[in-house]
Amino acid sequence: MAPAHLAVGIQFIETDMPIEVAHASRKIFDDAGKAVARDLTEVFRTMWWPQLRTSGRTPEDITALVERFKPLTIQALVTAYESAIDESKRETVRRRT
Repeated sequence: MAPAHLAVGIQFIETDMPIEVAHASRKIFDDAGKAVARDLTEVFRTMWWPQLRTSGRTPEDITALVERFKPLTIQALVTAYESAIDESKRETVRRRT
């Protein structure tokens, strides 16, 4: 099975998008994904992890909370992206009218 980023790149190309546009788009997503992961990891490490360690929660509870963190952040990222795209489209229409 191909890595997820490769599958997305293939899907871009299947839209008849020029290969250089697909590569540039994938790089934007890769760079943004790495930046978000790095920044969220830092927030988790410095702001939440110390509280979890001293909370008296069991290791199982902490593991369950940490495992929920990724899907929640992915959903937040998608929501933020959708809002940004919608605003960008509205701004483009305002400029052109």
